[in-house]
Amino acid sequence: MPVDLEQHGFFSQGSPHKSWESKKDTIRRLYIEEARPLWEVHEIMMKEHDFKASIQQYKTRFKQWGPPFPKNKTRTRAHEQVPIPSGSARRTRPRRITTRLEHQRSVATSGDARLVILLPKSPRTPAVELALRSAGNYTQGLLNDFTWDNFTITSQAGRCDFAAQWQEIVDQCWGATELVLRKELPNGFNALQQMCAKLSDVVRFVSPAMMVKLWRLCYRLYKTCSKMGDGDFRLLREFLRYIRELMGHHHGNHPLCLALDAISTAPGGELRDTLRVFYLITIRAMESRLGQHHSVVLNMWSNYLKYWEGDGLDSASFIQGYQALLGTSESEFGAIAESTVTVLHGFMYAAYYNLKDKALTKHLALELHSRVPQMPCLQGVPWWSVPTQGFALAAKLLATLSLEEGQIEASWSFIENAVNRLSQGDGECQTRSRMLKGILDGWQREQLRHTQLPHRLSQSVAVASEDAV
Repeated sequence: MPVDLEQHGFFSQGSPHKSWESKKDTIRRLYIEEARPLWEVHEIMMKEHDFKASIQQYKTRFKQWGPPFPKNKTRTRAHEQVPIPSGSARRTRPRRITTRLEHQRSVATSGDARLVILLPKSPRTPAVELALRSAGNYTQGLLNDFTWDNFTITSQAGRCDFAAQWQEIVDQCWGATELVLRKELPNGFNALQQMCAKLSDVVRFVSPAMMVKLWRLCYRLYKTCSKMGDGDFRLLREFLRYIRELMGHHHGNHPLCLALDAISTAPGGELRDTLRVFYLITIRAMESRLGQHHSVVLNMWSNYLKYWEGDGLDSASFIQGYQALLGTSESEFGAIAESTVTVLHGFMYAAYYNLKDKALTKHLALELHSRVPQMPCLQGVPWWSVPTQGFALAAKLLATLSLEEGQIEASWSFIENAVNRLSQGDGECQTRSRMLKGILDGWQREQLRHTQLPHRLSQSVAVASEDAV
């Protein structure tokens, strides 16, 4: 039966209100005297003054205040327009990876809107094509206000960076949906509600991390609906509606609103592929600015290719890109630096889910499994982070591969070690600990069933022999 999240109090949003007049002098200083763009004024007022209002509300208030604030769109300053990418890229590090493949794929220009051919032709096609073009151009332009090296995307001075918060949201979504699928509904709903509360805080700020994580969140909810047998995909559609309302509330007519509308209104049979084309155009837009072998780009391709095949990098490119990144990070930052472990985590994930290379997976998982315990995130009281996530996945993959090789004791040992460590950590660590414990319990029940079967068969044979006698 479809889950109605509104019934559980999800996706509710307040109507924040503060006295505009008490903030007028501060806004005038930032916007008029210091000539800051409106989006920056919006973020500073939100972060430093706890003043919660949308971009559209600022524009409405400016019209009411009159000069020297702009009265209408014709007076909007040029630097406030959504930037159109020039193709150039500012970098914080002059060193670049030298092992690059010739990059022949098209970048996220207006031509990439033709990805709509992956969908059935329908009256929705022109709207979806427009939304794709808008999403691709927005993603490219968004990076104009950020710098990057081979591993990260960094906000400029005075700007907020919410990459860590978006990662927390993705992790919490994964944990919450696992609880829902395991019928632990109160815990699952509570975790989803906490996730939505975090979303309401971070969506108001402009960040490339949103474009990196948003479609991954959507696909996770799509997959959850599919497993629940919810053919209406109510959970996903409610989530999209909620994000759409937040974007409109904080940013007015934001370019992503078209994309969210296109996905949320897609028929059930087209929903998966509609998500696919928006995920794909976002990856290509990121790739066109950051480069084919940037850690963020490789990780996005890896996650995409886990669910959709045929449009991404080949195996040689994955291996070459990750090997180059890993070597660079180890030489510059060390074996247990967070950037190194993050790359190692992505490489291991790609090796198992994309390349299907068990030997490479085992090698990388053993490396990760030995390095992360030396990091602060697993010292004392563990806390959930990308390295912690890598440790948990490494334990699961090592246990899986050991079980396939018939090494039962070693398999269980990897899981038990991870369960014991994570159970002492924060809430997300404890959630993952319970999940790993559930995997181990299932394996042990299956093993018990197989070991008891020959004994029962021998008993049956003995009874049959006695009866025959």
